[in-house]
Amino acid sequence: MADDPVFEHLKEVTANVPEKSALKFLPYLYRVINHLLTQVYDKEDKNYFCAVIAYLAVPNDRTPDEKHGLTGLLDDLYIVCYVLGRLIEKHGKERFTTYWDYTGVTLRGAVREGMEQTRPLWTKERIKKTILESVGPHIPLAKKKKR
Repeated sequence: MADDPVFEHLKEVTANVPEKSALKFLPYLYRVINHLLTQVYDKEDKNYFCAVIAYLAVPNDRTPDEKHGLTGLLDDLYIVCYVLGRLIEKHGKERFTTYWDYTGVTLRGAVREGMEQTRPLWTKERIKKTILESVGPHIPLAKKKKR
């Protein structure tokens, strides 16, 4: 997918992020989702894939990259990690790691790191709801697990 403009844009804007920033994973997480879109999944999964790709492709999302710079990518990272985390939990990591080509960290590790770094920004339920609902009503909030 060398000619993928979204991947190329994400690579360009994340090229100079600090080494400790999970934003460096964003182009590669996007590529995993983009590859998986062509495989057979149920309708709910396809909705997730399409919603993430659409959210990444739209420049004027909830926190526009053009206006906020790297900070504007944190909501993108949150959505990608949220969706990939749910899908990995549902299907198992084996199905997803085929397309992960970032060296030095596993796909699951990148998702975990991305969630850990973005979670403090979205602690209020209404903020999560605002971001997730902007990609469509088909992306439900995670249900709280009963203990």
